[in-house]
Amino acid sequence: MEDFWQKKSSKEFLIFAEKPATGDEKAVSAVLQKFISAYGKNDVFEISNLLSNSALVKGIATRGVFINKKDYIALLKNNLENIRLLTISDAVVRVNNGDAKVYGVMTIHSLDGQIGESDIFLKLFEKDKQWLISQIIVQDLAWSR
Repeated sequence: MEDFWQKKSSKEFLIFAEKPATGDEKAVSAVLQKFISAYGKNDVFEISNLLSNSALVKGIATRGVFINKKDYIALLKNNLENIRLLTISDAVVRVNNGDAKVYGVMTIHSLDGQIGESDIFLKLFEKDKQWLISQIIVQDLAWSR
């Protein structure tokens, strides 16, 4: 059995509760991995490319209300450099007729040493054989040191 700390400190930044099985689940997982990687590289352009034009985001940084893609990208431009590492663990991917939902636990490591953990929910849809994120909800981020 794998040690919890070893699992959390491994080089994997996306850990699944259930291994993606179908081609669509694997494609959605690849988009999620790109999203996480873009956070790690402070690549706002890549994050923007993974979001649909009508994407909505809700979380602590948005003060608990949905904001559109343009406002989310502006928010990231001002705050992304404060994030050292973002991971998602216990991810579950569900795909049905061109729509996907991802549930998991997001952990953020900030540059000042704080660690935040929260449930995360993402919706995606397939357009022209490309999966795009249409909604992100981050719930009740709890910070610790």
